[in-house]
Amino acid sequence: MIRRFIPSFLVTVLLAAPLAVIGCSSGDAKGKDQPNTPATVEVAAAAATEQPIARFIRATGTLMAEEQADVAAEIAGRVVSAPVERGTPVTQGAELVRLSPIETDAQLKEAEANAAQLEARLGIASGGNFDVNAVPEVQNAKATAEMAQSEFVRSKSVLDQRVVSQSEYDQRRTQAEAARQ
Repeated sequence: MIRRFIPSFLVTVLLAAPLAVIGCSSGDAKGKDQPNTPATVEVAAAAATEQPIARFIRATGTLMAEEQADVAAEIAGRVVSAPVERGTPVTQGAELVRLSPIETDAQLKEAEANAAQLEARLGIASGGNFDVNAVPEVQNAKATAEMAQSEFVRSKSVLDQRVVSQSEYDQRRTQAEAARQ
């Protein structure tokens, strides 16, 4: 059955080929009837004039300055006024903000009270001379050193009698030396 189909198919293709070649021509027949000249356009001369052109760009974004400076306060406090607006040029030493003096006054009073307390603790009267022996910590250290020295002398005498060990004697000597220093 396939053998019968192949010869009839070949005959049909061979007869249809010349018709297809004639139908698909290059189109020269249409082009020979029409002239090849392009269409003419009328042009008029105009005088050249200079005019401003409105140029603008619509964009979304942020603008940043070429130069920036970080401003920081040396002390903390509450701002009560800011006489300079953002973006305004300023000179060195210009007042940028004014702080409330309440916090700084309180810190000053606290520092003065601490200084007075230290002077009293050290036994320094206002305008007076400093006597190191009048300081309570020094007096306490001297008493501790004297006690350690007396215990060392006592342990030395008992060591000669062989009542105390050599290690206890060494311990008393070390304590006396540390208290002296």
